[in-house]
Amino acid sequence: MAEAAVLRGRLEVMQLLRERFGPGIFTAGDLKAAAGLGHFQALRYLITLWRDTEGAAAESGGEAPSWDQVFGLAARSGAGVELLRLLHEGCGAVVDLGAVAAGGGEAALEWAVGELRAAGQVGGGLGADKVGAGRAGADRAGAACCAMLCYVVWGAARGLKGVSGRGTLSRCCCSAIVGLCGLVC
Repeated sequence: MAEAAVLRGRLEVMQLLRERFGPGIFTAGDLKAAAGLGHFQALRYLITLWRDTEGAAAESGGEAPSWDQVFGLAARSGAGVELLRLLHEGCGAVVDLGAVAAGGGEAALEWAVGELRAAGQVGGGLGADKVGAGRAGADRAGAACCAMLCYVVWGAARGLKGVSGRGTLSRCCCSAIVGLCGLVC
């Protein structure tokens, strides 16, 4: 029943289930499902619930969530800056620029670029070999996606034939991405 409520993003049902059966009714898989389906209110509720009861969940043998996976799923589903910041700062998730770019939110993309720059995790030329260089098991597919995004933005800014962006990114955001990639217009 809990899974069905999460899959449908029914926050009020989730709250009733938690009151009746306790916080252990939800699993790490429910966090991933809410993130992947774009049920952001439900996800925020589950994050808060998990963080408030993490010790109890661990004692009962509950699987700990992979916050990096939850971040990636939420970002690809178009999560906003506030939720991504909560996952990054509040849960320790690594900022996945490729996932944020795939989600298409300009504000989220600008935030992610800023976070990575502030952490000194990227700079100079950007390629699959450099994104996520500070962490083991870097998401190479996300890196390749980011490198392609940088190429598209850079190419569109230079008017290269056959290169066009989606037309949804502002000049400011494009400049941030192009700068992050180490390209010069």
